[in-house]
This record gives sequence, C-alpha cells and structure tokens, in this order.
Amino acid sequence: FTPAGTGWTQISGVKQPRLDTAEVHTIYLRARTAAEVGVKLDDGPMMAMHAKGHGQAEALTRTGRAGKTRWQVPAASGLVCWGVAEESRQGVVVDNLSLRGSSGTTLAEIPMENLREMHSVRPYDLIVLQFGLNVASKDRTNYEAYARQMQKVVEHLKQSFPEAGILLVGVGDRENRMSDGQIHTLPGILALSRYQQKLAADCGIAFWNLFEAMGGEGSIRRMAEAKPAEAGKDYTHINARGGKRLANLLFKSLVYGQETYQNNPR
Repeated sequence: FTPAGTGWTQISGVKQPRLDTAEVHTIYLRARTAAEVGVKLDDGPMMAMHAKGHGQAEALTRTGRAGKTRWQVPAASGLVCWGVAEESRQGVVVDNLSLRGSSGTTLAEIPMENLREMHSVRPYDLIVLQFGLNVASKDRTNYEAYARQMQKVVEHLKQSFPEAGILLVGVGDRENRMSDGQIHTLPGILALSRYQQKLAADCGIAFWNLFEAMGGEGSIRRMAEAKPAEAGKDYTHINARGGKRLANLLFKSLVYGQETYQNNPR
C-alpha cells in the first residue's frame, strides 16, 4: 500500500509467556533517498531513526523491552517497507512466511535480487519448506510435474541463501471418504510423500517425514478423535495441541541430526 499521508504500523504482544513483550524491534525497508523513520516503544516518545537511502535493503533496529511498538514513515518518502520483527536478544527465532493454499511453486517467482538483499540484512541458518497438503488428491498418484517445479524452488533458494540449510517437511496425513464408504488416507498423500522424499534426495537437502511422525495411515483421524483432540474433524488440519506435539518431535529430530553430525563429521 502507498500511504497518502504518514504511514504507520503498530504491533502489540499477547498475554502469553514470552509473547507479551519483545527486546529487539526491527523494520526492514528499501529507500531511494535518505529518510527519517520514527519508532515508539510503549507510551514513550517517538524516536527518530535514519535510513541511508542507498536503494538497497536496510534494517533499522531499536532495543529495549516493550509490549507495543509503533513505526511510522513520512509521506512521499519513497520507502518500501517489507516487514517488521519483534524478537528476543537470544534464542531461536522462527519467521513463519505463510502462503495459505499455496503449493509452494510460486516461491521461484520472487526475484533473486530481492531475496539476496534480504539475506544481507536478515541471514537465515535454516529454511524449512512445508507444502503439498493442497496438492494431494483422491485419484492422482503421479506428482512428477510438481516435483520438478519444487526442484526449481529449492535451487532458487539455494542460490539466494547460499549459507542456509534447507529442510523439506513432507506432507502430513489427510483423509477422506472413499468409494467403500469408509474414511481412509488419500492415495495421493502416500504417493506425494514418496515424491517429496526423492526430491529432497535429488536436491541434496534434508527431509523430515511428517506423515510417519504423525503415525502413518489413519493418524489424522486418530488425532481428531483423541481426548483432547489434536486435529479437526475435517481430517486435514491439525490444531495447536497436535502442532505442539509434532513440533517437539521435529525438535528432537533436529537435535539428533546435529549430534549425529558432530559425532561423525564428513
């Protein structure tokens, strides 16, 4: 959006542990000329920060614990603001770049120049790709074309973020009522999971089998019918409780992978 007057955005924490306040507040932008950007922490004064305006991505950061941050830019400043980050000083930070309903193939359309600029100001250690749930279907079991498109995405990201590792998280279980009147795992899920594993091997990136971690065939139904439930009765989407359990499994897999590498470095 291009503001008619002063453009601003405000971010507030939520009443949950470690999510109520942040210590490091950053805005990512590109400016054609030098410009002044304002930042306000909680109810304190608006403080001025200066964008160099060299036409490349910049990160302007203000530190200090706050539960509310307000950023504003002057009208007609020629600024392009890409996003803001509210973070702690240490620990693991996850950027969740959600593309709802996407197969993931459109990531290859982001100009490499833009991605490399972002890499210069916000370098990533690990990029996690998780797509495919909306690609799988009842009848389709051949996903060669999709795998070729995703291979382009992986290579695009490799070139854009050469220092980052890449992890492909396979598709999870999804079920539907079949011709026998019973609810079963979609045949497309089984096939797509195998294509994704081969894709990761061909591209030389890591792979985590979410389908197997969930429990294989019928797992999403078992999660939906658990007490308390870990998934929705659409037999497609996990809920926060199920996500937390699976996240712990992924975390343990990452730690195990790190320990294995340290014990047997190549």
